[in-house]
Amino acid sequence: MRYSSSSLTRKIGVLFLAVLMGQQVSAAFATPADAIQAMRYYQKGDTLLLYNLHDSSITFFEKAEQLFFEGKYWEGYISSKNKISENLSAKFELKKALGVARDALQLSIEHLSENHLEKATAHINIGNVYYLTGQHEKALEEFNVALEITEKTEHDEMHLYSAPTNLGIGNVYYGKLQYEEAFEYFNNALITNSEILGEDHPYVANSYLSIGNLYRNKGSYNLAEENYEKALEINRGVFGENHPDIATGYVGLGDIFKNRGEYEKALQYYNGALSIYSQFLDKRNPKFGAIYLGFADIAKNKGDYATAIKYYNQALNLYQQTVGELHQNSVQSFLGIANTYIYQEKFLEALDYYGKVLDINFNLVGEDHVNTSAAYNNLGGLYYFAGSFDLAKTYFEKALKIDQNIHGSKHPNVANAYYNLSRVYHVKGETRIALEYIQSAIN
Repeated sequence: MRYSSSSLTRKIGVLFLAVLMGQQVSAAFATPADAIQAMRYYQKGDTLLLYNLHDSSITFFEKAEQLFFEGKYWEGYISSKNKISENLSAKFELKKALGVARDALQLSIEHLSENHLEKATAHINIGNVYYLTGQHEKALEEFNVALEITEKTEHDEMHLYSAPTNLGIGNVYYGKLQYEEAFEYFNNALITNSEILGEDHPYVANSYLSIGNLYRNKGSYNLAEENYEKALEINRGVFGENHPDIATGYVGLGDIFKNRGEYEKALQYYNGALSIYSQFLDKRNPKFGAIYLGFADIAKNKGDYATAIKYYNQALNLYQQTVGELHQNSVQSFLGIANTYIYQEKFLEALDYYGKVLDINFNLVGEDHVNTSAAYNNLGGLYYFAGSFDLAKTYFEKALKIDQNIHGSKHPNVANAYYNLSRVYHVKGETRIALEYIQSAIN
């Protein structure tokens, strides 16, 4: 099924627009024509938001916002502000987005009921900014307040608003690598959106993308690919081939094929995503960073170290300008640069970057994180090749402990840690222990 722009907007904004067209709203304006015009501006802004045309969307929401303000219709005024904040977050103008969302929250406290859904939306928008800047605990607090509000509504259909809250909470747990909790909330969002909006809606596709990301990080590549393909099928039916959400699916598939060692397929997907993003997004958007990291990883694995360093630095510069250096995306870039220096046997340079990874990660999330594990694993490799086998063993064991805590026992990273420990015990002449670790890696 292919949605037209108007039918998409009716499905997304139906609850708010239905209220907007009522007699209560019309009475707030000088003329019914003003109410209708405000509704049209809002509807157009919502459609443009869905298509990631954020500057144009903001323009129409600002027009609607002005009419709502003049008519003293606070629900519409605050809803427009919330939509502007959502657009600004998508553009990664995060300080502005946070400011507008806080304004919307304060206005909802002053003018709307205690458990009004626009108040919940303001909390969601604030939570999204905290999530995007890596402030997970603050984000979780905002999302939980929003979820509490949506759960108090008396209208079943209004639970549509609980879906983005569940998705936001899922994203926080995903960022904290608590995958079971993340899956629970992602699945809640998927079920809610499917029941209310239908199986072929872009919001349903967003849930599949999130679940695909989760399975990708767990190393369950077949399940990840299945969810990415579901998302792509829905989004192609809605948008065609040329939309940023299509590109996001391509990045996920690119990551899968890269991790499988199928580099040409991975590059096809990354280049497809790059082409689409370039048409819709500002060149400073961090979404480009995931592609640059993919390019860098492939170049490093193919021995093209100069190209790898170039792309890692390109990603790092982008992340530093948008989400900041104290963020997992920046950590990934530092880690990639360090790993490339290891491949080049530039060990002192590598140690410097691994130090940055460990320092930033410890301050952000503590020790249990995949990037910390990767740094420990590669430090182990560095000391192994330097002949410092006891130090190598120490770092490989630290990596193994973290990977087991995060992933359990059935993950490629755990197998890799077992293999690395087997190499250490082998060179130390402890063959029996080395064989035990090899068997654990095979299992």
